[in-house]
Amino acid sequence: MSVVRRAQKQHQSMVCANRTKDTRDRTYLQTAKAYLYAPNGNCTKVMCLFDTGSQRSFVTKGIADSLGLTGLSERVCISTLGNNTCHKKLRRVSFSLKGITPNSQAKQINAYCVNRICDTLEENPPVMWEHAKDLNLADDFPRDRCDVDVLIGIDYYYHFLEDDRRRVVDEWLVALRSTLGWILCGQDSRSNYTDTVKVMRIDVGQRCDCGKHRRFGELKSIGIMDQPKTESPAERNDILL
Repeated sequence: MSVVRRAQKQHQSMVCANRTKDTRDRTYLQTAKAYLYAPNGNCTKVMCLFDTGSQRSFVTKGIADSLGLTGLSERVCISTLGNNTCHKKLRRVSFSLKGITPNSQAKQINAYCVNRICDTLEENPPVMWEHAKDLNLADDFPRDRCDVDVLIGIDYYYHFLEDDRRRVVDEWLVALRSTLGWILCGQDSRSNYTDTVKVMRIDVGQRCDCGKHRRFGELKSIGIMDQPKTESPAERNDILL
């Protein structure tokens, strides 16, 4: 009698450790999270961007409409990088901004409503600078990509910024003290290392035609079956008679 054996699988695991070096320069904009308070009492958390290259401050229409901010429309001239000057009629609203850090002071500003301020901000990494770990940063580290809700131009820039600056990395990455918290800005060109571990599992087995072996074993154990006996017409007639 033939015995059919099943093919045994062998499992092999491989572990590979890898360290990636990232030497890309990273520039941090002056961003801060804050609470926006409308005159009617409505409030929401917003992302602010400080920009000394803008003469005026702006807020998105989505935020203004959701909080019920009202104001008169004014005709303004807008000139942006790489584009022609255009004239638009924009609504001017008033609101207050207060930092999410403890003991923050609210500041009232006026801003024009626009559909969009700028592209989505890049994500922030975790805090990896020793000189910044003890600061109440105005933005979150880490933070996912997000949109800018309020742009604070040069007209209100120094209403928020205070006369205090700390070096974080060399002379390029600094922290600025503001009423919204410490604002991290500048360039960081340090090399970042990322350690990764990859595990790969390999299954090794022999190919087995089990069906063929099983049929062969059955034939060997019971023998070759005889062909069924057929009756001749004469024999069938004898049986009927």
